[in-house]
Amino acid sequence: MLSFSSQTAITQEVFCVPPALPVLPSDPEMQIEYRSELSQEYNDYFRLAAEYLNCLNASGSATREGIQQAITDYNHLLNLPAKPRQGVADGSDSYLLQ
Repeated sequence: MLSFSSQTAITQEVFCVPPALPVLPSDPEMQIEYRSELSQEYNDYFRLAAEYLNCLNASGSATREGIQQAITDYNHLLNLPAKPRQGVADGSDSYLLQ
C-alpha cells in the first residue's frame, strides 16, 4: 500500500475557454441598423476575454505551484536511503537465479 505525505497536492484540471470573436457585418447599413446589439456583443466579448485571461493566469500559477511541489517531493524521494537489492550475489550487480 502506498502512503503519501500531506504535502502531496491534489491536482484539478482547469479549462479556460476563449470567447468567440464577435462578427462585424460587412454591410455598413447592417452595422448602423444593429449598432446597439453589435456594441453589446463586443462589450460581452471584452468581458469574457478578460475572464479568459484571468483563467489562464490562474491556471499557469497553479501549474507552477504543482511543478514546484513535484520537485520538492522528488528531491525528498531521491534523498531516501536505497533499498538493498534482493538476490545480489557478492555485492556486485549479478543476480542469483531462482
